[in-house]
Amino acid sequence: MENNQLYEILTKAIDEKHIYSELTDSYKALGSEYKPEYIVYAQNTEEIAKLVKLANEHEFAIYPIGSGSMFAKGVDRLQKGIILSTKDLNKVMEYRPHNLSIEVEAGMTTKDLQEYLEKDNLFYPMDTDENSTIGGQIASNRYGENRYIYKSARFYVLGLEFVSPEGEIVQVGGRTVKNVTGYDISQLLAGSWGNFGIITKATLKIKPRPEKNLTLTFNSYDLTEIKKIVIALFREKISLATINIYNKEQRYYLTVKLEGFSETIRHQAELLRRKYELYKITGNIIDASSYKGMIALSLENIIEGIEVLENLATKYQKYLSFKGNLTNGIIEFEISKSPERYLQNLATILKSLEGTLIYDDKVLVKPSRGTGYGMLLQRIKDKVDPNSVLIPQSKALRGNLL
Repeated sequence: MENNQLYEILTKAIDEKHIYSELTDSYKALGSEYKPEYIVYAQNTEEIAKLVKLANEHEFAIYPIGSGSMFAKGVDRLQKGIILSTKDLNKVMEYRPHNLSIEVEAGMTTKDLQEYLEKDNLFYPMDTDENSTIGGQIASNRYGENRYIYKSARFYVLGLEFVSPEGEIVQVGGRTVKNVTGYDISQLLAGSWGNFGIITKATLKIKPRPEKNLTLTFNSYDLTEIKKIVIALFREKISLATINIYNKEQRYYLTVKLEGFSETIRHQAELLRRKYELYKITGNIIDASSYKGMIALSLENIIEGIEVLENLATKYQKYLSFKGNLTNGIIEFEISKSPERYLQNLATILKSLEGTLIYDDKVLVKPSRGTGYGMLLQRIKDKVDPNSVLIPQSKALRGNLL
């Protein structure tokens, strides 16, 4: 199809002032690998439904996008089709503070939602980057630093409105937990990376803002001592939000964040001071820079993963820096030059631990979900999207997501 023909088709659903022939400033960070024929900004659900029906009729692909922060993780490079932005769908539709729920459009950002809720001392517990959109968070089932206490986006979805791959507007779920009965289709959409529908509205559970959060720290030259304390902390009945770890000049540092009622946190902090010599700190003392390497392991294996990083660094006489969130099971690391043999051995060990290894943006090891997992996803996709309109270049369906 010629570009001018596609443009004429798009104007049947989207006002021409919201159609662009190249990436707008909001999405230029995607880079040269992503060159859609057009990018369009929908203004409401009905426009999206019309657009999807036109895509089925005229056989062009649609790639939904929110803030774009996770787009490259879910979509391979593309040179055809259109990118559909939901950023202009950013209104609060209905707010029910007494029921601890709110309905918002999919393009609302975390920052705007938190600011809206702040007046009632409420909050949305997903502490992802503030510019990510609610629809994008749900589609990728994102989580933040405090995943241990607040889990991931899917746990806060009460209901969704979405446009199906054939252009039907569908509402699923309810406004309160007790209204969500039967098979909950919203949970199929959460984590589907847009393959089964374009999320346009979401009804979310919200929470009272914690009265207090407090960060404690401990350091030691002995990783075994650190390991014993971490294991003990997981067994303690405390309001644990996160445990972070990093190394610096041959010393290991823990930071432990507690979150909850003021009096409870005060008592728990005193308990941890007496039992483990953890002391209060203010501010973030962990280096914010990015490292080339990342491992992901279960909570049961994450300390063993750090020991593996250290032992291999000693074996190959490498300088190792690492930092990470033990409660999320993720450790970032940087290794000194010529890391090939180090990474080969690390990959072998992580396979046995069913972990993930990424280095320099390349996935070297990831857990196997079996061939049946991908086949099941593809069968669902073939049924709901017979013309392969939504995200034909999807990494999710080929098992290339982490």
